[in-house]
Amino acid sequence: MIVGNQISAQAPDAALSLAPLGTYESGLIGESAAEITAYHAASRRLLTVNAHAGAIDVIALADPANPVKLFSVSAGADVTINSVAVRADGPAVAAVEPSTATDPGTVVFFDAAGDGTILGSVGVGALPDMVTITGDGRHALVANEGEPNKDHAIDPEGSVSVIALPDGLAAATGADVRTADFTGFTGDILPVEVRVFNPEGVTGTVAQNLEPEYITTHVDTAWVSLQENNALAVIDIPSATVTELLPLGTVDFREVPTDVSDRDDELKLGNWPVKGLLQPDAITSYEVAGAPYLVTANEGDVRDFEEARVGDLTLCPGFEGLDADAIDKLQKKKRLGRLTVTTTLGVQPGWLLPRRAVRLRRARVQHLHRRRDAHLQLR
Repeated sequence: MIVGNQISAQAPDAALSLAPLGTYESGLIGESAAEITAYHAASRRLLTVNAHAGAIDVIALADPANPVKLFSVSAGADVTINSVAVRADGPAVAAVEPSTATDPGTVVFFDAAGDGTILGSVGVGALPDMVTITGDGRHALVANEGEPNKDHAIDPEGSVSVIALPDGLAAATGADVRTADFTGFTGDILPVEVRVFNPEGVTGTVAQNLEPEYITTHVDTAWVSLQENNALAVIDIPSATVTELLPLGTVDFREVPTDVSDRDDELKLGNWPVKGLLQPDAITSYEVAGAPYLVTANEGDVRDFEEARVGDLTLCPGFEGLDADAIDKLQKKKRLGRLTVTTTLGVQPGWLLPRRAVRLRRARVQHLHRRRDAHLQLR
């Protein structure tokens, strides 16, 4: 939806400027009726996930000023479509979550360039949250997040499905699906900074705890964001094998200025005695001089059971060399009090979860040299 009186900010000498050409409106507000999108260039069609209807809406963009919905592709009753991707020659894939999120999901194949005919489906892991197609069009990869149910009585393993795609307008079969899992990563060989933990009184394996979120690929390698675990997984696509787990470390906000309060009615950057987990959601890649680079959107989003506000914590006497009055002031809402932190690291830890940050990092190499302190001790 295009709104009136838009607020925009642009550098005086910016090389690019953006202005809306047209808009398509579903007629629903706040109902998740237009989420993930994929563009098919040959047919000039936009595929939009309509989670509200459990369908993919196919929108014609032949006239960009007048987008028109052509039809919807339904995945069935009582399901949720989480993601869609399309190959250049027309077949599209959609990641479908069943009504019980801890049950195995499916991938549905359909004709995006034609009339939306469903070509078939295959089974994948629990909670297929994102699907992508490799640059050569030979594989679809699905991030099976495997989130537990609310009381953690059921906790599926996280995994990535690697699906060999047939040539032409056809669906893969079950024989084309392989699973890259995390069962080979036990506590003995897990990198120390990869966050693996459960609520008090709950036990679970490493594979159950690792939750794939988003995937990017380059040639025969895939990188998968493990958001809650503050790490990336590296997958060899031909063998469908997880080869590495790369912890992402932290950002020290005593060195990197940030705005910590949403209650002071101003943009105010400063240095604060907290460290931030990156915890990326979306991830993409590009190539320069033959080398792959990754771009991650570092959302910072911990699990509900580990969240707390700094203002609700009891900080250790003498924290950062401060007396009791200074600590009390530090925890006010206009200072650190509103920050969301995790309660899982260290004796009495304090971690800032950075929101909307974007960091650029080189694939593999830079991660292996980012071994920072595993927690911030409040002393």
